[in-house]
Amino acid sequence: MTDKDHLKPNGTCYRIKNVKAGPDFMPCGNANLLGTHFACCNHGDKCLSSNACFHAKTGTTYIAGCTDPTYSHPSCPQKLYFQDQPWLGLVRCGKSNDVHKKEEEWAGCEEPDDLSLDEAPANCDCDGKGALFRDAPILEDIAQLPKKTTGTITYFGDHTPTMPVTSSSSSSSSPSSTSEARPPSTTESSMLTDASTTATSPPFIATSSVTPPDSPVITVGAKAGVGIGSALGALLIGCMVFMALSLRKRKKKRQQQAQDSQEGSPAAGQGQISSANTDVPLVSPAMSGFKSELSADEPNIVGASVAGAIFGSLRLICGDNCMWIHA
Repeated sequence: MTDKDHLKPNGTCYRIKNVKAGPDFMPCGNANLLGTHFACCNHGDKCLSSNACFHAKTGTTYIAGCTDPTYSHPSCPQKLYFQDQPWLGLVRCGKSNDVHKKEEEWAGCEEPDDLSLDEAPANCDCDGKGALFRDAPILEDIAQLPKKTTGTITYFGDHTPTMPVTSSSSSSSSPSSTSEARPPSTTESSMLTDASTTATSPPFIATSSVTPPDSPVITVGAKAGVGIGSALGALLIGCMVFMALSLRKRKKKRQQQAQDSQEGSPAAGQGQISSANTDVPLVSPAMSGFKSELSADEPNIVGASVAGAIFGSLRLICGDNCMWIHA
C-alpha cells in the first residue's frame, strides 16, 4: 500500500437502496480503505457540498447516489419524488448571487431516464417542487474526480481525508510515542514504589544462598574399628579388673600364710633348736628356688603382656582401618 491509496476512488455506487448506479459513476473517496461512505458523481466531475456534483461540460449541478447500499448514510442525497432517475438536476430556488448568504433552497428537476450528463438538461424552476436541501447560493467545491478509477482524487481546502490511526500502526510507526507521553510524576512514582518494596523484602540470600556445612562422613572401616575397639576396650577393662582381684586375693593368702608360719615357730628368746633339726640347714624363703607369690612389679608386666596381645590381635583384624591402634 502506498501513501496515496486512500486518495483513489474505491467503492460501489448506488442510486437508491440496493440499486447500483451506472459504470460512469464513482465515489468521492476511498470507501473501502477509509471505512466510511461517500457521495457518488460522474467520473471527471467535481464533488460539491450537500452531496451534490458539478458537470463542467454542460454546467449542470446534480445529485446521483452514494456508496451505502441501504441508502441511509448522511452522504446519500435524497431524491424525494425522483427515485427512478439515475441522476437528478438541481435548481436554486433563490435569485441571490450573494456568496455570503448562508442558505437557500435547492430543488430537483425531472429528467428523462436515458438523458446523458453530456446533454444539456431542460430549464426548470422551483414551482411546485419540494426543496431537497438548503445550502449556500454557490456550493462549496470538495474534490475533483479523476477520469479513471486508477487515478487520484484531488481534494480542495481542508477536505483531504486522512488514514485512520489504529493501535497496531501507531505502535509500529512510533514505538516511543507512548513512553514520551507519560508524565514524569508517573515514572517517579513507579520508581519509588519499586524501591520501597525492595527495602522491606527479606534478603534473597537468607533463604537460598546459605549452604549448610557438609557433615563428616564415617567410612566403613572406621565404623568397624570403632565397634571392635569398643568391644576390646571393654574386654581389656574386664581383664584388668580380674587381674586386680586375683592379685589382691593372692596377696591376702600370702599374708595369711606368713602369719600362720610365725605362730608355729619356737618362741623368741629361747635360743634352743631341736636336735632333730640340727642337721637341716636353715634356709630363708627368699633364698629358695621356689617362689610362691609374684613380686611387686610382676602385675605390671602381666598387664603389659595382655595389652600387647590384645592390640596385636586388633592389628590383624582391622589392618590399616584401625588408625587409633597404630597411634
